[in-house]
Amino acid sequence: MKNIFINCLISIIACISVCILLELYIRIEEPPDHGKLYIKSKNKILKNELMPNVDVVRLGKRVTINAGGYRGTYYKKDKDTQTFRIAVLGDSFTFGHGVTDEETYCAQLEKLLVNSSQSRTFEVLNFGVNDYTTQQEFELFKVKVGAYNPDVVILGYYYNDLLHTVSSIKPDLRSEKKIARERKKSMFDFQAKILRTVRKSYSLRFLTPRINALLRRFNIRGYGESGYFNYQYVSDSLPWQYNKKILLDFNKECKKRNATLLVMLIVDALKLDENYPYKETHEIVRSFCDSNNIVVLDLYKELKGQNFTRYRSTLLDAHPNKKLHGIYAKILYNFISEHTLIN
Repeated sequence: MKNIFINCLISIIACISVCILLELYIRIEEPPDHGKLYIKSKNKILKNELMPNVDVVRLGKRVTINAGGYRGTYYKKDKDTQTFRIAVLGDSFTFGHGVTDEETYCAQLEKLLVNSSQSRTFEVLNFGVNDYTTQQEFELFKVKVGAYNPDVVILGYYYNDLLHTVSSIKPDLRSEKKIARERKKSMFDFQAKILRTVRKSYSLRFLTPRINALLRRFNIRGYGESGYFNYQYVSDSLPWQYNKKILLDFNKECKKRNATLLVMLIVDALKLDENYPYKETHEIVRSFCDSNNIVVLDLYKELKGQNFTRYRSTLLDAHPNKKLHGIYAKILYNFISEHTLIN
């Protein structure tokens, strides 16, 4: 009995020691952030906007925001008849969290388009903002992006873009109770409490997605964050219904402005096999777009079977690195060319 106790104690000490060493290693390796990036918006829906004319560091990468308040090359709102302009809206995946200005898929797409023709001018404007939802992206298009008269509008859609729209829906006691039941069923709130507790632990943040990936190999799914979001789409929840309306309105608004809306469904830097946690979500959103004549490009469908776990921006951050942004850009370029979106 004494030997068992000693062996258990040694094992516990060894595990704690490994976690401490891992914590120290990641804290040393994880790139720093420097500088203020946001200003409070006067628009109640937008809440925050990018601060114009700043030069900051995010995840160790240089980030510049131009005089127009968006990332990358600054372009005047007016354009000549030979200029084909693409405006891209989205969250941190579109903004390019973890890569430089030149490495975002927007910048790489522009380079591909410019090199493809000598007779036309191509401009790709990156209006992505970290943590924006579909509602905020549509609002940004109405109050700012539309004035740039884009020919094509790309909406980088990520599965959690509907999360915060719940607070913007007209209050309904029954709906709020339903949402609460859904969150309880998916254990989302329980996981959120745990995550808030261990948020400062780099080692646990590193281990959590890898443990989740291991569990998915044994078909253990439907829990935590992925379970909650998938349930929102599968159950046709209030947030997803609201997002569907936004997508329809977004498409109508683009048509009014003689622009084409292209919804691109973005994937994580994970293994895109049958166990990909958001496979069903992609199918639901893609099906909705197809049935409502919204042009849609599903990156999961295009890249299915490939493993991008080594394409993360950092050890802790699952945002795509330069190489995966380049893959996004090439697929976009081919899709735009094949579907004759350039007139």
